[in-house]
Amino acid sequence: MIMMIGTFLLNIVFSGGMLYFLTLIRSLQIVLHIPMLKVILPGNVSLFFSQVISVAMFDILDSDWTTKKVLSFDEEKQEEL
Repeated sequence: MIMMIGTFLLNIVFSGGMLYFLTLIRSLQIVLHIPMLKVILPGNVSLFFSQVISVAMFDILDSDWTTKKVLSFDEEKQEEL
């Protein structure tokens, strides 16, 4: 029973913040689809889109570097297979 009350209270507290987060995600989706419509945009807007798209596509970090840091492969075991 205490767990249900705690979950209910946390749900009430975080529902407002989650609403803002979901609104941000929806707005970002709309903004990022504008270049697909082939709308003529000023240069500063194109620069903004190039920066935002790289963040939205998770191209912030180099994939080779993150693969080496996160995933560890044992070369000897791979050769045995």
